[in-house]
Amino acid sequence: MKIPLYKWENVREPFSLIHFCMQFFPAPLVSAFYISHFCMKKTLSSYFIFAIAASVPFAWFIVHNFWFLNVWLGGVMLKSICKLLIGSGALALAVPGLLLLPSKVRLLADVGLIGHAALVGQLESRLHNYSNNYFVGFEEDVVYPSYMVILTTAIGLLLVHRLLAENRIHSLTSCVLTCLYSAKLSVLFLSTQHVLWETTVLLFAVCPPFLLYK
Repeated sequence: MKIPLYKWENVREPFSLIHFCMQFFPAPLVSAFYISHFCMKKTLSSYFIFAIAASVPFAWFIVHNFWFLNVWLGGVMLKSICKLLIGSGALALAVPGLLLLPSKVRLLADVGLIGHAALVGQLESRLHNYSNNYFVGFEEDVVYPSYMVILTTAIGLLLVHRLLAENRIHSLTSCVLTCLYSAKLSVLFLSTQHVLWETTVLLFAVCPPFLLYK
């Protein structure tokens, strides 16, 4: 007796889940082992192996579930949002290890922090302005709420202040990060496409006198 096609489709999902477990289940185990090894031995190689192993299932989950969807968010395809998520997630895992590098090559950590702040700002600008651009008058249909923009901005500024106080980053890097995180608040008041970067440039123009005075 031939099994109908729809029954085969019903059992494909468990097989794909088993395939995922067999293919990517070692990655969380490897990341857990090397982060514990890093906590005990403080070796940078252990941390970066943890960061790579932790990035694999994170990237797979986003690609497998959202990459193929033909959906537009904030004027761009959902695939572009997925790229921003993967990039910001990978940088978020890598930056703590970069901050532990010797002072001669710690510039990589500054670049990573700036890149992460820029990616988060772009991501939040796209997601928060989605309802304003496409569903005017439906304030309840918000993809990314305002309090999340305020929360991430406050956390970012707090971390920048703490890193500067502990001499983990340069004062110029602190100025750039402060401008990037503060500029995110502009998306709460204006819904134009480039308001984030216009506000960032404006803050860059205002900050140098304060930096030189300090």
